[in-house]
Amino acid sequence: MSPLSQHLTISVLAFGVVIIAAIVTRNALRRIGVPPLVGFVVIGLLIGLCDHFWPFMDRQIGYSLHLLGELGLFALLFRVGLDSNLPGLVRQLRRASVIWFGNVVVSGGAGFIGSRYALGLELVPSIFVAVAFTATSIGISLSVWQEAAALRSRNGELLTDVAELDDLSAIVFMIILFSVLPYLNGSAHGSSIEVAGHIGAAVGWAVLKMVLFGGACVLFSRFAERPITRFVSRFEPVPDPMLVIVGIGVVIAAVAGLLGFSLAVGALFAGLVFSRDPQAVRIESSFVVLYELFVPFFFIAIGLQVDWATLGPGITIGAVLLAFAVVGKFVGAWVPARLTCSAAGASLIAVSMVPRAEIAFVIAREGMSRGPWSLPAAVFSGVVFVSLITALVAPVITRVMLTRWPNETLPEEDSLAPRIANRPID
Repeated sequence: MSPLSQHLTISVLAFGVVIIAAIVTRNALRRIGVPPLVGFVVIGLLIGLCDHFWPFMDRQIGYSLHLLGELGLFALLFRVGLDSNLPGLVRQLRRASVIWFGNVVVSGGAGFIGSRYALGLELVPSIFVAVAFTATSIGISLSVWQEAAALRSRNGELLTDVAELDDLSAIVFMIILFSVLPYLNGSAHGSSIEVAGHIGAAVGWAVLKMVLFGGACVLFSRFAERPITRFVSRFEPVPDPMLVIVGIGVVIAAVAGLLGFSLAVGALFAGLVFSRDPQAVRIESSFVVLYELFVPFFFIAIGLQVDWATLGPGITIGAVLLAFAVVGKFVGAWVPARLTCSAAGASLIAVSMVPRAEIAFVIAREGMSRGPWSLPAAVFSGVVFVSLITALVAPVITRVMLTRWPNETLPEEDSLAPRIANRPID
């Protein structure tokens, strides 16, 4: 067997073993109420640990897992966009925006203070942590509310809207952050006023590109998406329509990459393009198999990126950041929520907003990929630690609170939440 054939065989073997491990982990953890993404990250950590002591990850295997992780990232954010209910979100914007603004400002500020002043990190890593901490893992908490049949309540609907706003705004913040990174790493020359002008111009250009790209997506969604969806829905066999939609989504994601955005941004926009059409959402059921196949590889790749040599400092950093992450999110959501909810309802929403996972991982990964000056490996490990702990603990507390205060989750008619609730917990 040639060396190339041997590498390919080993890569295929690793692919099959990881798929089986992911399926077993997902089913086992769902039975005990633990988000499967926790298990996927742990699988990645264990693979990295084995490679740390008994090196076996060569370039070919590493590239294969990286590619699968990128496919998982696309599937994850495409599904997030596809499951979004933008018209319903716009109708609820007035009620949800106050809580969203408060929790984004306070949680992001707490992340920055904890990083910059409590840990003494540099400016750029502190900003990355702050942006990552503004996001909320919408799937983790909503799954608990769904189990309690509480998503059709006023508070459940409000939680859905605020969490969705969190994720969308975190992506926007990430785009803006990427646009100003060259001026934050000390490579820009000139006076403070000149550098500030460059930063302002970079932000303006990034916003303009977002508006133009978003406008193009809106035009495609309004005038081209529905005819395309109806046309491909006539295809046989059944998976073909969804595969065509996924292909269009990949093209949109690639265009976003050519414009200087990341694959994650493009995948989210691609999902949003098809989110307004009920027919596309019905076709989405054919996408579940692809989602379940590839998304675990994204979280496994997150675990693999944790450097075991920095695990000790990473846990120390994570322990400090955990306090700021929890307090920042809870206070930032509870105070504005108290304006429209009871103390119990505000507490339910605030605790449910604490978990960070998908979008926080995306932001941290993008930061570390740019080098240690952007996000050091130990800080990345700390963010992963915060995400795992909040993903494990917050749902348990939320479940107890939902049982204790059932009157806060009485169902309402015409709820918009059930569609969001169909999102898997990965």
